[in-house]
Amino acid sequence: MRSPDSSRLRLALVCLAIPALEMASALVILDGAVVAQAAEPPQAGGPSDPSSPAPPGFRAADGREFHGEFIEAARLPGATVAHSATVLDDGRILVAGGYGKLFDRLPMAVTLLRIYEPKTNAWRVLNTALASGRLGHAARRLSDGKVLIVGGRGQDSLPVHAVERFDPDTEECTAVGRLTNGRTHPNVNILSDGRVLVTGQSRQAEWIEPDPNQTGGLVIRPVLQHSKTYYSSHIAAKLPDDTILLAGGWPGTIERFDPRTETYETCRARLPFVLDDQAAVFTGDGTLLLAGGQDIGKNRSIGRSWLYDPSTDTITDGPAFYPRMPNPADRTPRRLEGVSDLQCLDLLAHDPLRRGRYLFFCGGEFDPGKDDDQPDIVLDAAWVYDADGGNLIDVGPMLHPHDEFAIAPLPAAPGRARVLIIGGYDADDSFHSHCEIFEFALN
Repeated sequence: MRSPDSSRLRLALVCLAIPALEMASALVILDGAVVAQAAEPPQAGGPSDPSSPAPPGFRAADGREFHGEFIEAARLPGATVAHSATVLDDGRILVAGGYGKLFDRLPMAVTLLRIYEPKTNAWRVLNTALASGRLGHAARRLSDGKVLIVGGRGQDSLPVHAVERFDPDTEECTAVGRLTNGRTHPNVNILSDGRVLVTGQSRQAEWIEPDPNQTGGLVIRPVLQHSKTYYSSHIAAKLPDDTILLAGGWPGTIERFDPRTETYETCRARLPFVLDDQAAVFTGDGTLLLAGGQDIGKNRSIGRSWLYDPSTDTITDGPAFYPRMPNPADRTPRRLEGVSDLQCLDLLAHDPLRRGRYLFFCGGEFDPGKDDDQPDIVLDAAWVYDADGGNLIDVGPMLHPHDEFAIAPLPAAPGRARVLIIGGYDADDSFHSHCEIFEFALN
């Protein structure tokens, strides 16, 4: 994981008095791009063009074929990294905050709110903005359709305490309250009873829950018991019974949090490394696939993955994630030894008959480690994991490398999927605004 230069962030404090980023005005220039309200028209061959060529075919382990290809989408207004992407009730995508450059020079934690319209392949910058510029935060849609925006890192490089709530109907952000512990890269899980659990960067998790004294209000309070392990850039995955699995602590510990008793139980199974920056997603049978990550001891990306079965508390080896070195001129690109900062999702989560069968992984970086003088490599790799067959299928490369980026599912019919891949770091470590769509279809 890349950490923005603290001195440059502090330098950009002088920009906070400039209202440019609070406005949807064509006068705003963020990382060389004019940020404006005008929608970018669909491009020929793009996601709304019926003349797009047929995507290439791939074969799952059971012989079933599927198609997958990457196509260009409208570019993000203002190039940022470490932003969030949240699917709204109507299928639009809200992208909040991130780390950008004002007037192509001054780095800052931005307050921008942007919405992607899948039907027109267009972005719109909202007139409203976050009260606190932030990057590396979490943003989750609540049952009422509003979006909770939690934690992150602020303009002063310190963890953000403030919690905000975005209303898609009014397109306004309001303050909810403050976390006891500021959290960079927090994990947020929404339980079936409406409570929200926030974990990360502290052994003490916190609740954001309905205020019994105020209709529609929320209150924040600490969880009664501390976790046994400190978690930073960790995994927090909700099981069907609303218990939460926490992984990525020291020394490879996996814990299970019970929201009814607010207590933690240490699992027998554990990971063989102390890891952060992993990706995790459930397969259809309830097994959690944990992929890649960074070995904290060596500061090196790894290519291993594991399958954790919560019903038996056992862990087994999963497929190897060895991305290709991004180099279009090399006809036989070498394989790298690992990947961290992957993004992942269940491609057919909207399809009850195929949920958890095909899992998508993309992007991230390869960090060669603290003992290697080579720079980190931003990746254009992508895979589909066929969970029934246990087969990892290379569907890359993407059209652009992406690290510290965001992905979000777009509306799709059963047996099909569309994933929007948004911005992040480019191969030369610059911020970029390129977006693309992975289109998936079963034959």
